Amino acid sequence: MILFLQESKLKSFDNRVISSLGGLGFLESFPVPWCFGGDFNSVLDPSERSGGVCLLNSLKNFNAFVLKAKVVDLLMQGFKFTWSNRREKASWARLDRFLISPLILSWFPNLVQKSLPCNLSDHNAIIIKVPLVDWGHIPFWFFNGWLEDKALIASARKKVEGLQDAGFYRLCFEL
Repeated sequence: MILFLQESKLKSFDNRVISSLGGLGFLESFPVPWCFGGDFNSVLDPSERSGGVCLLNSLKNFNAFVLKAKVVDLLMQGFKFTWSNRREKASWARLDRFLISPLILSWFPNLVQKSLPCNLSDHNAIIIKVPLVDWGHIPFWFFNGWLEDKALIASARKKVEGLQDAGFYRLCFEL
């Protein structure tokens, strides 16, 4: 189950956030893998904030939630912080993240989250992805039924003629 949290107007992560999720009993009632993503308005560690004040009570509540919910915070690639106040006296924090269940991590051990550049918002977008895996050579399959499609034949002829015009080796074939 995937749950996205929109930015709340709460100044810190507290029991109201957990209650709005239905409480932790809600999580236990669904024996499925979990992925929480969004703006939690809190950090898990003081190093995830630069400038401004680190609200220790919020930090403790957020850490308690992560432990009780049994979710994993993936390392962030890209930008270290996901939010900025964009003011002269700058403040940055990692408020946005994906928290996933260990089961998902066992299925996708290379899973990463990445912070993308910030454009219009005061938050950077974050994505979660599995890095590409090189499975080796991928064979090309040709189906004889393709030769019966007149539009495909016409398109192939046009492409070959374009290759000849571009100065590539002449490719001849007979259909």
